[in-house]
Amino acid sequence: MESTFNEGIVAFIDILGVSQYVKIHDLSRLSFILDLGKNINYTNSKANKYNIRGFYFADTFVLVSNNIKEISQLLFVIRYIHDKAIENGFLIRGSIAKGKVYFPRINDGIFLGEAYFKAYELESKIAIYPRVLIDKSLVREVQNIDAYPLGQRDTKLCKFIKEDFDGLHYVDFLSPKISRWKQETLERHNGDFAIKFIPNNDSERFEKLVKKLCKLIKEFSNNSNIKLQQKYRYLENKLKQNKIDCCDT
Repeated sequence: MESTFNEGIVAFIDILGVSQYVKIHDLSRLSFILDLGKNINYTNSKANKYNIRGFYFADTFVLVSNNIKEISQLLFVIRYIHDKAIENGFLIRGSIAKGKVYFPRINDGIFLGEAYFKAYELESKIAIYPRVLIDKSLVREVQNIDAYPLGQRDTKLCKFIKEDFDGLHYVDFLSPKISRWKQETLERHNGDFAIKFIPNNDSERFEKLVKKLCKLIKEFSNNSNIKLQQKYRYLENKLKQNKIDCCDT
């Protein structure tokens, strides 16, 4: 059994606020998650060319790759989920960790290994804010990996991995330098899932994303729920660090 465990990376991505819509039976707000989940779920999928598999349950996406060098592709998928969540009025929180993993075979339904537990602990107990953390053991290893397609060609991941106020490292998905490509769609084709796109940057998509996020910040930053306030004020600070002011949108 030991031989089936290899070094890999795992991402846990939570869509925040899903449970409240389930409780009030307003499932129409969650249709975008169904669309994402149907295309990402590994159960009926072969491994795609980047060796990334994933599944969705409750309010969580789990993505796994047995090749650390494919982390840019993994982050590209997470960035897509991040944007779709904001477009639909939700936030994400997540983590990425490396370690020994059992890379699931098709239909075997087994997700097991050190990296799963590390990513789960990092997301559920440490991340706190709407951000995607990278485990410290992974940060140095991936900084000089090419960022494409998360960023332009010849850009390194170190441009987008930043140290937060608490010393933890996160992926700055709100950086204007992260690529949003034209006609991005998450599709399943011949058993694979992949984000198809035209390799031309679409600056209007980022502008629309910022406007939507600023609208959410204005709506919730003074909410009576203190924890909710903190989440949106955190994101407002991240926009300001990228020289984006919601007053200008």
